[in-house]
Amino acid sequence: MDDWGVSSLLVLVGFPTGLMWVQSSAYVHQKARVVGSQSAGALADFEWFADSGR
Repeated sequence: MDDWGVSSLLVLVGFPTGLMWVQSSAYVHQKARVVGSQSAGALADFEWFADSGR
């Protein structure tokens, strides 16, 4: 197998893997953002509750 065959094989294998990795990392970032905003909302609610309780 020559260099061209090796590089094309690497592209064929690496491209879908890279695509999957990008999609999964984007999914993880999205999940983290959702969880982060929910925690921030819960924290704001708690602070409001603590303030109103005084």
